Amino acid sequence: MVRNLAIKKLSEKDLKKAGELAYYCFGQGEDPWPEDEVKQYNETLNLEYCLGYFDEDELVSTWYVFPWEIFIRGSVLKFGAVADVTTQPEYRRKGQIRELFIYSLKQMKENGIIFSGLYPFKFSYYEMFGYEICTESKMLNTNPKEIILPNDFQLLKVKEINKEESFEKLNDIRNQVGRKYSFLKLTDKKTWNVRKFNKKDKIIGVFDSNSNLVGYMIYHLKKLPAGDWNIAIIFREIITLTRDSFYTVLSYIKKHTDQIIEFHWPLLSNELTFSNFYEKYNVKIETKPQVMFRVVDVEKVLEAINYQKEIDTSITLEITDKYAEWNNTTFEVSIKNGKASVERKPIKEADLFMDINSFTQLFSGYMSINQLQYMSKIKVKEEKISIINELFPTTPTRVLTHF
Repeated sequence: MVRNLAIKKLSEKDLKKAGELAYYCFGQGEDPWPEDEVKQYNETLNLEYCLGYFDEDELVSTWYVFPWEIFIRGSVLKFGAVADVTTQPEYRRKGQIRELFIYSLKQMKENGIIFSGLYPFKFSYYEMFGYEICTESKMLNTNPKEIILPNDFQLLKVKEINKEESFEKLNDIRNQVGRKYSFLKLTDKKTWNVRKFNKKDKIIGVFDSNSNLVGYMIYHLKKLPAGDWNIAIIFREIITLTRDSFYTVLSYIKKHTDQIIEFHWPLLSNELTFSNFYEKYNVKIETKPQVMFRVVDVEKVLEAINYQKEIDTSITLEITDKYAEWNNTTFEVSIKNGKASVERKPIKEADLFMDINSFTQLFSGYMSINQLQYMSKIKVKEEKISIINELFPTTPTRVLTHF
């Protein structure tokens, strides 16, 4: 029997089936997700970017994109956050996800989304589509009694922030810090409420003597296996703007010494080190691969970010991209006054040759040109390495929001 297989945008009536597919793929055998939470999640969807693969009228695969924004190298780029990539088991390994990806990639390009990312179920699978590991999660874990506090910091006021007011109160400080790292810029309250915390989380603000917000923490308590008082504080996000706000957060944690046996702090960079603790061997830092990124439009991302003002140079670049013909070409990139102009032109031997995976790692700041060369992932003219390092220095890449 000939079936009518097609990719279509989801409608409201498809969301129930899509939710059942998502639970089957990601529910991990736990109780079904509460209806109110599913409803809130669905309210954050933009159905224009929610794709389904249909066998006649039956939804068998999904691919969602959330059209958000992201800080990359201090600049804000339009970002496509890929989520809910699902397939019914009897339809797997037949190429639906590949077709959904190709459709979505073109759709993002047409709508000005120039950068994309996803949390992979399998890294090697998405590497085939041009996505590459570009962020890590670093979680520090130790007992609060190990914390060292200096004598010369000013203990600031801490106060719980109402969740309903948290988006308005925290968004500005988060955006200030976001320009130093590569993480998501959340722009609407509904997405913030669904993505940044759950019902168990507390939000604590840190305020200076003028009542200005200079830091915050989002966390919950978690019961650990065995023992009545095996409790941990799990921080979802910690942001501080000043030295005093940083040590005020540490002081707040230390005051839980009689209540908890450990805390988990998600590191942005090297703000918290072994030197902040008494017994160094009791401190553990766990590093895991996290979000994969993909450049959707090479020309547009090169023109979107800011470069050092004093750089006045040009390089030639050849990209191979199996799925995006608009990237699969050679470029001349000229940088002046902090901005780049990009021209597509035939070049016999480019200064830098790389595939879209490696370019994404370089562009995002996750890997240097030297690292990529050492791994034999690129070809580069030796005399151009120093200027490429100036254009694309490594930078902390963190994604503190799940999607």
